Amino acid sequence: MDLREKKRAVVLGLGAFGGGVGVTRWLAGQGLDVVVVDQLPAEKLQRSIAGIADLAAAGRVRLDLGRDDLPPCGPGDLVVINPAVRTPWLRTDITAARNSGAWVTTEIELTVRAVAHRIGEQADLVAITGSMGKSTTTAMIGAGLKATGRRAWIGGNLGGSLLGQVGEMDPASAVVLEISSAMLWWLEACEVFRPRVGVVTNCAPNHVDWHGTLQGYQRCKQILPMRVRAGGTAVLGENVGNWSITDGARRVVVSGAQRMPGLATPGRHNEMNAACALAACVALGCDAAGALSGIAAFPGLPHRLQFVGTARGARWYNDSKATTPEATVLAVRALREAGMDRIHLIAGGYDKKVSLAAITALAGELASLAGIGATGEAVCASRGQVCGTLDRAVEWIGPRVRQGDAVLLSPGCASWDQFANFEERGQRFADLAREAAR
Repeated sequence: MDLREKKRAVVLGLGAFGGGVGVTRWLAGQGLDVVVVDQLPAEKLQRSIAGIADLAAAGRVRLDLGRDDLPPCGPGDLVVINPAVRTPWLRTDITAARNSGAWVTTEIELTVRAVAHRIGEQADLVAITGSMGKSTTTAMIGAGLKATGRRAWIGGNLGGSLLGQVGEMDPASAVVLEISSAMLWWLEACEVFRPRVGVVTNCAPNHVDWHGTLQGYQRCKQILPMRVRAGGTAVLGENVGNWSITDGARRVVVSGAQRMPGLATPGRHNEMNAACALAACVALGCDAAGALSGIAAFPGLPHRLQFVGTARGARWYNDSKATTPEATVLAVRALREAGMDRIHLIAGGYDKKVSLAAITALAGELASLAGIGATGEAVCASRGQVCGTLDRAVEWIGPRVRQGDAVLLSPGCASWDQFANFEERGQRFADLAREAAR
């Protein structure tokens, strides 16, 4: 990856929680003058600004905040777009930058190119996508690889940037990247994005706000199995098992009938995640038994059916990462499979313009349903209580809880109407659970 012809880098989107910090530091380290553009003012970016404060003080990074458009760009510019920027093909400033001769890209493409440059285009790159389960599956693959002695680097949509760690990688390293549908849109034109293993856990309606249509969303998911290199392996969940894959690649379809007992993470959906993870590890040449031991011991990720404590005799679960209705259904099912018959569900949030019927259909089998956020009324369309905020939902549920119940935050919607991100929403729920236990 040759950046010698580039003099300036423009990063569009620092992010309130540091999404652009890693790439900004890396670009400055490559000797480029860096301009960071973000629509938020400095007071809302304090945490992220702190991550690059030394570079800003040294004059190597300049902040241009409170704006959401790129400055004029030319052939000497590298423009890095945050994948949270929606429908980039409709942005006149992005189109103008590209037409001017600037290289318009994203952090994930820079990472893929840096890995290919460092350890070769035949690197053991694993890419994972899906509407549900991709984060857990990514982490499970990392756990399985490490249990067999493989050195694994985990990044992409899960965790921070790997750009600063590429220099430590070697040909024996496995690089495991969670890839969102937005990232796939940007990677479609990246010729070195040729993973040895590509995993698609499933596909369900999501992110219409970013892609414009459901068809656009699914098309981006379908990019991944078509980019697996010849001789590689496409691991596909059952509902995407018939998707097209690269000629010469091997297809592995993970059946819903496949059981994976003994996992530390509850639920049939996690058994599916584990089966996909095991197939990916085996495709990389790992010993199946060794990989399975690491996958089975994986304790789960924060905000994904995370047990946060017992209060009023009930077990409280933080599943704030569930941002699709289907993910909420899976969470309720997982708790039922664990023997919990009375479940109090808190659902709702930012409106991504997808149907919430799958959540409302649960109402009759729940002990109670509390709707929050912009979609609270839609979630409670058939029955339930519109509470508005998470705090009021917990207050309303409290008197209805019995010994042995489960209280579940599984919103089925994004958090952006009331919280900065799903982590902040989940942390608030965990705090409320601890307060209820006093």
